[in-house]
Amino acid sequence: MSDWATTARPLVAGGQVIGLAAVHAGRGDELPEGRLALLPDRRTRRAARSLVDAALRIARGAGAERLRLVVPRVADWAAEAARRAGFEPVRETYVMLRPMSAGPLTSPAEPAVRVRPLRAGEEPALLDALNRARTGTWGFGPIPPAALAGDLLDQRDGMLVAADAEDDARIVATVHAIFDPDARNLDGGAYAWISNLTTDSDWRGRGLGRLMLGQGIRSLQERGAESAMLGVDAGNTAAVGLYRSAGFGVVGMTDIWERPLGSQE
Repeated sequence: MSDWATTARPLVAGGQVIGLAAVHAGRGDELPEGRLALLPDRRTRRAARSLVDAALRIARGAGAERLRLVVPRVADWAAEAARRAGFEPVRETYVMLRPMSAGPLTSPAEPAVRVRPLRAGEEPALLDALNRARTGTWGFGPIPPAALAGDLLDQRDGMLVAADAEDDARIVATVHAIFDPDARNLDGGAYAWISNLTTDSDWRGRGLGRLMLGQGIRSLQERGAESAMLGVDAGNTAAVGLYRSAGFGVVGMTDIWERPLGSQE
């Protein structure tokens, strides 16, 4: 979590680090996002509130007007502390997992596209395609070039694009298949994550999303993944329906809490 964060503050008791408040600065127009960690035997109301307050101070110090906290559904201690600090739940997300034993993902006849790896120098076109496809979705904020560069660092091979068959330079769909054999999925297998599954609005309804999802799963399997995971906004019923039909099941839930930062209380 500290690697993900732009700023992190440890909670220390008796010379021991017992918890961590971490905040990642928002990308573009996105809100800064906070996450909390606390040792199981130290999950008191006072310790939890100290972590929430630390996250608030970090966000205020960064000049933010609101802070978003991401709290796993099972973390009752963090949810209670957030509520007491004036946060309100605004959304929930699912973590979903599909074992590779489910077999290959079938899709309808391929649309008139060519699925291929991202080419050198195509980052601007990819960035434009991602931002165009995500416009209007919940919590959308334009992805800046530096953030995309960070996403591609050591994971470029997993970025696949669908190019218009009549214009190979036009990217109309994307999927990023992220694989890290040194980390773990929730089922204990090597970390394999489907990210940035997008389809241009003009190409929706043709089975392109399912096609790209299948390509991402195959990419992960070829690199040794035993399962694939992804995160999805629970309010996006179309996406949730696609993933369920593709063999993904919900293995975790996360609540999104927010509050304005105008008050110092």
